[in-house]
Amino acid sequence: MTNRMIATTAFLFIVLCANMAVGQEDSAKSYEHNHWNWFRFHRNPTMSIVYGWMQSGLDGSTQPFYAPRSAEVRLGGLRQFDVDESDNIVEHRNDYLFLGVASKELGATVNAGEIAFTEWRFGAAWEKGYGYKLTSASEGPTINLLTSHGAQWTNLTLKGGITNGADSAILGMYEGGMRLGMKSGAVVRFHILPLLALDASYERSVVYRRLKFWEWLGSVVVQGGGDLLLDRFVDRILRSTPEAVPVVNFVLKNALSYGVYELRKKNGNWPFESEAPISNDTFMVGVTMIF
Repeated sequence: MTNRMIATTAFLFIVLCANMAVGQEDSAKSYEHNHWNWFRFHRNPTMSIVYGWMQSGLDGSTQPFYAPRSAEVRLGGLRQFDVDESDNIVEHRNDYLFLGVASKELGATVNAGEIAFTEWRFGAAWEKGYGYKLTSASEGPTINLLTSHGAQWTNLTLKGGITNGADSAILGMYEGGMRLGMKSGAVVRFHILPLLALDASYERSVVYRRLKFWEWLGSVVVQGGGDLLLDRFVDRILRSTPEAVPVVNFVLKNALSYGVYELRKKNGNWPFESEAPISNDTFMVGVTMIF
């Protein structure tokens, strides 16, 4: 592992831990909402098993990628609690580590002219948002509308099908070693039993051929600033019309993430100039067990 990879991994770990510690907490007394707080030690361990359908691409490539199937295991900690402003709304947050693979061995077919590959990935991410209680029971079922963000390291192995020399040259630079990537997604979680939830999600991710640290950091800060502004807007809605918050937060946060990742498909560290990364769009279904 190179010194740059070690430094980047350490930085990502600090950022992720800081996000876990602070979450949406706001120290201003004018905000009465009881936000996520790291110092609430009671978190329920979670384990998720996820299966997905992935579509990959690289802006400027001549040949299409095949559409592999994806599987992922996630281990994390969940905290869900009633908000102060309404008896029917909950705040939901799950921080987790994950290990996943995308491969034709999971059920995909490689058609003629398509580029085949296997992708292993690991990293850390979080899901947060609001949900509706479906009954008045304290641990009754809920439907949670969440936004996820995370960072991952990806190992790509080409499995054939490349006939274009230019595509072969650029994709060959992705092989070997671990490549930094970022991901974001929209998650709908049906928490049907105290120990069981069903998930449906749509995730977008990018994999960088090489890391341009300052441009990457600037891109992360820009997106984080947008999320922070939306947090403040959602807080105001929570105090005035709490029943609208799960939907409004879900729509606004995921619209921002979708737009940013659409721009990153051609400019990996948008708004700073950089090369196009490999992009992945994945629809996933899964089961989350809460202990």
